[in-house]
Amino acid sequence: MNEQSMVTHRSTGASEIEASMLDVGTDLDGGRRILIVDGREVVRRGLADMMRDPGFAGCVTATASCLEDVVRCWTQFQPDVLIANADIPGLGDFLLARDRVALLVLISTLPSSHMCATLQRRANGLLAEGKLSVDRLKWALESLSRGQVVFDSELASHMFEGRLEGDMPLPLLTARELTVLDLMAVGMSNKEIARELKISTHGVKRHVANIMLKFNCSNRTMAVALAMSRGIVETGPPRLERSSIA
Repeated sequence: MNEQSMVTHRSTGASEIEASMLDVGTDLDGGRRILIVDGREVVRRGLADMMRDPGFAGCVTATASCLEDVVRCWTQFQPDVLIANADIPGLGDFLLARDRVALLVLISTLPSSHMCATLQRRANGLLAEGKLSVDRLKWALESLSRGQVVFDSELASHMFEGRLEGDMPLPLLTARELTVLDLMAVGMSNKEIARELKISTHGVKRHVANIMLKFNCSNRTMAVALAMSRGIVETGPPRLERSSIA
């Protein structure tokens, strides 16, 4: 395969590149770069085909089947988003130090307790693979680009099934912590939350740390997911200054 045939630019939808061909100086044209990582060829091709929809115009996709492909093409492709299966060995550890890239994890089976802890900590969103559609994928990528958490409510319930056993109540959150949690759920950064609430960034960091500690979650995404699974946060605009809950 020569360089000219590696990239097929289309007037509608995403352009597609094979990660295994990225070592010959491909021109990526500055589009939004999405790397699809899955060991199953049918899934890689299916996701790439979805992204040929006009709703993904301006995106460039690459596909990789394993961590070795990801590592080899990382520097040249410089992805903005990874869409990855939860079963890729070593991917979570590789991505921990690369937090610039948004990670959308697809779960193929429920419950998802098999997903490694590092991948769970690093994920910006998790979706059930069997429910994925063009519209849902487009929504997920748009949400990630705004910094929002992407999560299936059913998937959240399964992920935290052990933690919710016996209807154990979550620890008490203060009214301010609930407000911060709402703003986290719509994707606001610490600086944005600080501006919204007219408090210091240090104060926001303290509230976020308290929420993660009370929920026993290792990152913001998982804290929001747990809150979603319990109905503590909802979709829609954030609600400012709520009452404390148990």
